[in-house]
Amino acid sequence: MCKLIHGHLTALETSQGRRAGEPQRAYLDLIVFPELAIHPDDMDLLRQLSDRTKAAIFAGQTHFQHPYYQQPVNRGVWVLRTQHQSGRQIVPVYQGKQYPTDDEEACGVKGHRPYQVLVELSTKLPAETARLTGAICYDATDLKLAADLRDVSDLFVIAALNQDITTFDAMTEALHYHMYQPVVLANTGEFGGSNAVAPYSEHYKRFISHVHGSAQAAVSLFNIDLLSFKSKPIKRSPPKKTSGKHDAPRKTPPAGYGGRL
Repeated sequence: MCKLIHGHLTALETSQGRRAGEPQRAYLDLIVFPELAIHPDDMDLLRQLSDRTKAAIFAGQTHFQHPYYQQPVNRGVWVLRTQHQSGRQIVPVYQGKQYPTDDEEACGVKGHRPYQVLVELSTKLPAETARLTGAICYDATDLKLAADLRDVSDLFVIAALNQDITTFDAMTEALHYHMYQPVVLANTGEFGGSNAVAPYSEHYKRFISHVHGSAQAAVSLFNIDLLSFKSKPIKRSPPKKTSGKHDAPRKTPPAGYGGRL
């Protein structure tokens, strides 16, 4: 899958006129893998992928034997990179899963989410920030978590391994509006059902990406404006045509939403 992602990025550059032998121009900001996708011994592959693409990564790890509980836990990992004149630094930050599934509990997997990771990205000029956060599959169904994050995060990503595609499709369609931010779900290719949605007014803008159908290895590359939904949209009467990515018509925000800093 790492090779497939890099191949897609190379194809994108070729379509934009890059010639063989030229240094890579295009890069990614974030790559999302499904739940239980990465073995802890293969973290070096994610570091190499981050170096190739300049991307941060959120991926589900296989069950990990927790040294304190002496039980397996389900967790994800954020692979975060910073670039300096002296070089780059890659830091793994772990995101736990609080609510194991019935099958996991039968196998002795313990719920463990002592904190919720928030990743802040910033632009240079003008200075703007966007915060990313994520959940491991079943945790995304926790409405208390979504309520806590609505006024804090600007993108909610879900690493999933789930057969109930219809329910999770409905969940992302609900969450992107109630949290008033883009929601990205990466499910395993065995079941399909990966998607990205954002609360734009037009249906064709709202559904940014979706991959359905079982038994396939799929990679989706797409752009999401994380700054569009930080503030409440300005009411216009009558509606006016707008230009610019921050001005794309958005849905009326949910009750009580006052914007994010």
